[in-house]
Amino acid sequence: MQTQVRLTQVLKSGIQVVLGWVRRLGTVLAQWERRARERRQLMELSDHLIKDIGLDRKRVQCEVNKPFWRE
Repeated sequence: MQTQVRLTQVLKSGIQVVLGWVRRLGTVLAQWERRARERRQLMELSDHLIKDIGLDRKRVQCEVNKPFWRE
């Protein structure tokens, strides 16, 4: 009986660990997708709008050229 209880506890603990990894992976994937989308949108801005937000085309190009996993 104690062995079954212990095994159940270990399994629940393992499942919680795996679910934590899955949640973290989901968060990271969402961040990557958001960065990629924001960089695409930034590239589409006119020079006038880029200037309005305090950037220049060169800085925008540097940002857009970053891989999606880099901040």
